[in-house]
Amino acid sequence: MSDPDKTPTLAAQITPHGIGGIAVVHLAGPDAAQNLARCFANKNKAACAPPTPGEIRYGFIVARDGAILDEVLVAATSAGRYEINCHGGTATVRGVLALLRENGAEIVGPVRMLEEHGSLRGKNAIEREAYESMLGAKSLLAAQHLAAQSEGALSRTLRAVIGDIEAKNYAAAQAKTQRLLETAPFGIALARPPRVVIAGKPNAGKSSLLNAILSYERAIVSETPGTTRDILSGITLIDGIAFDFHDTAGLRRSDLHPEIQGVRRAEAAMAEADCLVYALDGSLAADQTEITALAQMAQNRRVLACLNKSDLGTNAQTAVRLEEILPEAEIRPTSCVSGTGIEELRQAIAAKCIPTRDAAPGEALLFNEKQLSVLLGARDGLLADRPAEDLPAALRGLLESERNS
Repeated sequence: MSDPDKTPTLAAQITPHGIGGIAVVHLAGPDAAQNLARCFANKNKAACAPPTPGEIRYGFIVARDGAILDEVLVAATSAGRYEINCHGGTATVRGVLALLRENGAEIVGPVRMLEEHGSLRGKNAIEREAYESMLGAKSLLAAQHLAAQSEGALSRTLRAVIGDIEAKNYAAAQAKTQRLLETAPFGIALARPPRVVIAGKPNAGKSSLLNAILSYERAIVSETPGTTRDILSGITLIDGIAFDFHDTAGLRRSDLHPEIQGVRRAEAAMAEADCLVYALDGSLAADQTEITALAQMAQNRRVLACLNKSDLGTNAQTAVRLEEILPEAEIRPTSCVSGTGIEELRQAIAAKCIPTRDAAPGEALLFNEKQLSVLLGARDGLLADRPAEDLPAALRGLLESERNS
C-alpha cells in the first residue's frame, strides 16, 4: 500500500488517445527513475539505467516475464521526469501504462500530470480548462483560440472586470462583460462542435444530404424507405470550425420494432440539437401534419428547412407553406445529385449556430456554458441600480484553482 503522505509518481499519456504513429507517455515523481529502471532495456535488450537529464536513449520497454512490449525512445527532461516515446497503437500504450502501474506509478490524465509536473503548474481553473479543451480541439482555429485562453487571455479580462467593479467603474465593467458575452457562441463552438441533426420523413434524402455535407459517403443511400434506423454521425469543418452532423431515421409510424427504436432515437437527437436541418422532398407536396410539426420545432430551436431533390423541381404548394412559417433565409433548396445549394446550406447552418465570429487572434473568449452563465449573471447585476456586493466573488469563482484530473 502506498504512503498517503508521500508525493506520488505519476504516469500519463500526453498525446491524444487513439491509433497514431507515436504516443508520448510522461513519467514523473520521486520514484520515476526506479520505476523506469525496472522495465527499460538498452538496444541489446539488456536491463539498463534510464537516461540522465538532457539525454535521450533508444531501447525497449520489457515486461516482468522478459517479453518486449515496445521499441521506444526515452528522454529525461529533468531529474525524475521522463518522456517515453512509444508506438501509437492503443494496445501498446495500454500495455506500457499497465507496466508502469505495476511498478508503482499512479495513472492519471494529461491535465493532472501537467498541473504537477509540467506547463500547467500555477495556472488557474480557466487556463487549465482551456488547455484540456485544446487537447481535444477538432480544428487548427480551435487550437489557436483555446491556446490563447490557456495562456491567460480570458483570465486577464475577468480580472479587469473585477477591478472595474471594485473601483465602481461600472460602465467599463459592463462594456467588457458584454464583449465577452458576444464571443460565447464562437468560443463554445470551438471547444465543443455544434451538434447538427438532419431529420425528416423517409426518402427525403437525409442520408444523401449527410454525405454531401461531409463530402464523403458516410451513410448508406437507398430508395427503400427506412434504410437508416440508427444515428449516423460525422464531423466536418465549415470556415475552419468543426460541426458534428447526425443523420437520423425517417419520422413515420411503424409496427417494426427496429424502426420504432430508430424513430425514438431520432426524436431524442432532435431535442438535443444545436441546429435542426429538417429535410423535405421538395418535389412532392408536404402534408399538413409535417408542416405543423415543423412550425412547432421552429419555435423552440434553431431550424432550417431543406427543400431537397431540387433537381426534380420544387412543388409550389410546399414552397408556399414553408414561406408561411419560416423566413426566406431559413428555407434552403438543395440537390445532392447536382450539388446545388449544399455549400449555401453549410453556411446557413454555421450562421444559425454561431451568429458572430469576429474574435481576433489572442482575444479573450468564453468557451463553456459555466462561464456563459456566470457572465450573464454579471451583466444582469451590472444593469441593476446597485450591483450586488458579491458580484466580484462570483467572477473570481471561475478563476479558483481546483484540480482537474
